[in-house]
Amino acid sequence: MASTGPPPNEARFPDPPRDPARSTPPRRPASVRRTSHINMVWPSGRDGDLELRGRSRDLLTSQSGEPIVTAEASMTVGVAEGRLIRSLVTDPGRPTLAGLVGARGGGGYRKALDVALPGERSAGTPLYYLLDDVAGCTLIAGFAWTRHGRSIGPGHTGQGGPVNRRLPVAGRVCAGLGPGSISFVRLERDGEMGHNLTPAVEVAEPTDPWSWHAIEPAPAVCMRRRRRVDVAAIGDQIRVDAMFRDACWDPDGTEESLHEYSLEATVDAATMVLSDIAVRARSLPFPDCQSAGSYVNKLVGTPMAELRTKVIEILAGPECCTHLNDMLRALAEVPVLAAQIA
Repeated sequence: MASTGPPPNEARFPDPPRDPARSTPPRRPASVRRTSHINMVWPSGRDGDLELRGRSRDLLTSQSGEPIVTAEASMTVGVAEGRLIRSLVTDPGRPTLAGLVGARGGGGYRKALDVALPGERSAGTPLYYLLDDVAGCTLIAGFAWTRHGRSIGPGHTGQGGPVNRRLPVAGRVCAGLGPGSISFVRLERDGEMGHNLTPAVEVAEPTDPWSWHAIEPAPAVCMRRRRRVDVAAIGDQIRVDAMFRDACWDPDGTEESLHEYSLEATVDAATMVLSDIAVRARSLPFPDCQSAGSYVNKLVGTPMAELRTKVIEILAGPECCTHLNDMLRALAEVPVLAAQIA
């Protein structure tokens, strides 16, 4: 009979945070806001393909407060079992993206993306911003089915078939997962990792229709990744305010936040080097996950444009959270957004 007491190492960390964002800051004059979302859905049911439906928008707020859309993009990506990309439609269209069909959302995907979308990573386009997230979204999407009584293993996109409930890792892959982590101790003891989820609310500001781009309603089974990055020029500094949320829906329609962070950062306007950063964990699945935020100061002094590569070099193993890293990597576009203000 399994023990009913807590794992012996569970007292190392407090309970995971349960404080999802409840609003969006007002838009500042002379600022740019990039918002994006990706709905992870199964139009043909659990045994059909996963579909990633995403949109991204850059919105400049002028000195007088006028909202001006400066760039936007959308994508629909069909994903088969094994995270295999089966189809891809984008706006704006790029003929070279046909080279991604047949690629996988896991290791090597981002190198294939750079080949298929030349120049757009350095240009920091909303289209690249969306497509870069295919790797992370195909990893987490299947979790949506657990809210509807269907087991799914990490890394599975949701289709039927045998599910391996143990993570295929050697060593510790991030702060929250790996041998010795509370999540693994629970898995060994109870057969379940015991994810923390927190009821979330809509963050778009109802008094400002420009606070977010339009987001289609979530179907019954859906995982959604949602991002916001605000960039404002204040004196000789660039101020950054950002949020990141992975959420899914319960059968009763309740949105549940699984991974959620907010952050504030300061960037030197002349050099575009990160000078200060503070991260706030708002909802995380496991107690160990919280330790990752304590390492982000290692990034101070890094040129912003290098963050897509430097984050995963500097923050790895037990010092990282893969979802926090995704949030931090996307700050590489801050110089591009700041240039729109000028």
